[in-house]
Amino acid sequence: MMAFRRVVLRERWIDRYGALVAEQLDPERRYSLFKLGAAEFAYTSYDGYVRALGQAWDAGLTPLPLGTVAGAGLLEAAPDLRGVDADLADIQASQVQRSSRFS
Repeated sequence: MMAFRRVVLRERWIDRYGALVAEQLDPERRYSLFKLGAAEFAYTSYDGYVRALGQAWDAGLTPLPLGTVAGAGLLEAAPDLRGVDADLADIQASQVQRSSRFS
């Protein structure tokens, strides 16, 4: 991947996800994704992905698997990416709910 494209992608990740998430991303790495409410989470290993799915179920949430994508495709596949290899042991529904203009 061209260095210029990497720089542009990194800037777009920071704008969309914030520096904390963006610094963990690599355009050429593959990520397994799932959605919880309005939030998406990305995992770099099968074990981490399966553990997080279990943690979501334990919290009473229903994860929606989104498949795998290369880092370069994350902006389209996961517009509200909240974490990479995140530990969801303490996740609560209120942390991933969609905001409503009526609330």
